[in-house]
Amino acid sequence: MIVLGINTSQKIGSVALTSDQKLLGELGLQMEDACLRNILAVIDYLLTETKLTITNVDLITVVLGPGLWSALRIGVATAKSLAQVCNKAILGVNTLDVLAYNLRYTEKVVYPIISAKKEHVFYAGYNCEGEAPKRVTDYRFATWDALFNDLRTPSVVLLDEGVRDYTGILSENNKGITVGGPFLSEIRPSFVNEAGLHKFVNAGADDTLSLAPVYLQEAEAESKWALIQKLQEL
Repeated sequence: MIVLGINTSQKIGSVALTSDQKLLGELGLQMEDACLRNILAVIDYLLTETKLTITNVDLITVVLGPGLWSALRIGVATAKSLAQVCNKAILGVNTLDVLAYNLRYTEKVVYPIISAKKEHVFYAGYNCEGEAPKRVTDYRFATWDALFNDLRTPSVVLLDEGVRDYTGILSENNKGITVGGPFLSEIRPSFVNEAGLHKFVNAGADDTLSLAPVYLQEAEAESKWALIQKLQEL
């Protein structure tokens, strides 16, 4: 099965092509100035370099978040557009699920952590002893205190750049906690495909129309619009 993976959840996005878990090619792209047209151009280039066309693709996987608001919208919109126009199966994967793949085959519980505003974080715990990480907690959006209470020992914590300043606090409060290096908090393009394929085999494809991003926070424009709507109802 040929899988096209799209990730726009971090500052460096990516697209990747795999065939039966064999990497065919991958490309990274800066998300600061990315738009739907740019991502489509990168996908087209990757398909050309691997001597494939979109008709050869069986499954499109896309990272839904948590992550950057504007970038996630672009990535998910790109994936949904391709799936609808080209009649392809589509599947969304959580950023935390994909990050857990960075530490497969470790005996410790792995906690990817993504920062949000106001001293809150997104996180989940994973058993990574096998080929595919198994989530052992709910997805959680909570304060640092709640995270400290949830951490199991021994475990490995993967911090994104927004919370790397808390490394010292983690070490002081949890003697059995290992903090992973910066590169372990970056998504490897091919792992998007692998996580998506594993989910597809076990649960099937997602509904294209209902697929939606998971944002770190409500966008300011949407927040203001919601407030206006509430005021109009008064």
